[in-house]
Amino acid sequence: METFEQLNRHALIQLIEHLPYKDFKHAVLLFSKMEKLDFHEELSLLIAIDFQRRLERLDINNTCPSCGSSCQTIHAIRKEVKRYRCKDCKKTYTLFSGTVLEKTKWHWDIWVRFLELTIHGYSLKEIQSTLEDEFDCNNINHKTVFLMRHKLIYVLSQMSKIKLTNYVHMDGITIRESQKGSRALVNYKNLKLERKPRTGRLSVKKETSEVAYTTIATAVDNTGHCICNVIGMGDSEPEDIFNALKHYLEDDSHTIPASSNKKHTHTTNPPGEPCDKAILTFDYFKDLNINGMSSSDMSLKLHADIQKFICQDMANVSTKYLEDYLGFFTYMRNWRIDHGRCPLSKKDIESIFIDIIKSRISYSKKRS
Repeated sequence: METFEQLNRHALIQLIEHLPYKDFKHAVLLFSKMEKLDFHEELSLLIAIDFQRRLERLDINNTCPSCGSSCQTIHAIRKEVKRYRCKDCKKTYTLFSGTVLEKTKWHWDIWVRFLELTIHGYSLKEIQSTLEDEFDCNNINHKTVFLMRHKLIYVLSQMSKIKLTNYVHMDGITIRESQKGSRALVNYKNLKLERKPRTGRLSVKKETSEVAYTTIATAVDNTGHCICNVIGMGDSEPEDIFNALKHYLEDDSHTIPASSNKKHTHTTNPPGEPCDKAILTFDYFKDLNINGMSSSDMSLKLHADIQKFICQDMANVSTKYLEDYLGFFTYMRNWRIDHGRCPLSKKDIESIFIDIIKSRISYSKKRS
């Protein structure tokens, strides 16, 4: 029969095994402070083991990331992380290779919380303070938070490239160019002239003469799903919008140009008809209401959402990052349409995080 002390020890072990990571870490750090011991290396090993087990259960990298072969063998084990060797191409890899988790030192719960804060639009400073308060991430800094957030945004932007089906309404919108965070400013209106920093809004006359605009091609199908793609600086032709988005159309889809009546200031509505696809009249499509909303309404609502997200929620996105943030916006908007709600619960956030890992998309673009 177990003694009272043994029963208490058994109950304590069971309690520790079911503790959330942040509570477990607090308990370990408190004990290490009391006993004047250092358990940081042991914590790092536990994080690696826990993450590796999760990836094994999710079948992440169960085939070679390079050639796709399922023939592999364990090549080495370093700090509890298994490195595999592909028998076909002879390359080595871990379960973390080719994902956003490569060389990670964060626990699963930290990644999920970080993604949740990113999706809910927390600022870099708020994310940093939250991670410090909840997980004792005292060695994290502003630059690390920016890079990790942009890594997640980039992967989600690549995952947003879906196919639009049935009837697709194409249009364009222009956003004022931004060089937020850049030290060397470029005048895109006239490269020979100096580009002065801008704060606040300009008069209509100055904005027309001095400000360059980035054109974004948008498309919405009759289910409400959308695609947004940056075309470039300056005005665009109808063919430019169509060519920027035609890769995202199913073979049986039909494109519909925007109405010739301009609805708001910075929207370009191509009056012509894009080629290569069957074009229906605008009046016909107007009768195809989805949840009481016409294609024109959906397109205008999309443009309003883009303006709010880029110019207000994100406090103006630098033009060089605009493509990634638009893709992130598109992914979240389409997710909301698919599920009928925003991702609020931890289960929703974890499902998105699992999709990020399974996508095998890593942030490797070099930024100037």
